[in-house]
Amino acid sequence: MILTRQKKLWVSSRSGCRLAQVLFSNSRQSHTVLRNLKAMEVQLTPELESRLTHLAAQQGRVADELVQDILTRYLEDEARFLEGVERGIQAAERGEFIEEEEMDARVERMFKS
Repeated sequence: MILTRQKKLWVSSRSGCRLAQVLFSNSRQSHTVLRNLKAMEVQLTPELESRLTHLAAQQGRVADELVQDILTRYLEDEARFLEGVERGIQAAERGEFIEEEEMDARVERMFKS
């Protein structure tokens, strides 16, 4: 796949290329990405492309839409994870943490419940 500055997505397969519109859930993010991005190419293995096409067909969707949704969900999840890590680092820097032994005890109690 190649993402160009014109918000277009080229999906290549053995049968040729198809053009699809790229939709971003966050317009500020899309402008930043598109301003800094010249082109991106993603090579899919035949197996992965087949799985993607099959899953999209099961859902009554085109593969392009499914890829966009998957990437959007992944990027949102990754952003939430990184924000959580940053909050944890900040808390640790303030001394807001528990010792390893206490954490082990909490986990042990969780599994006994």
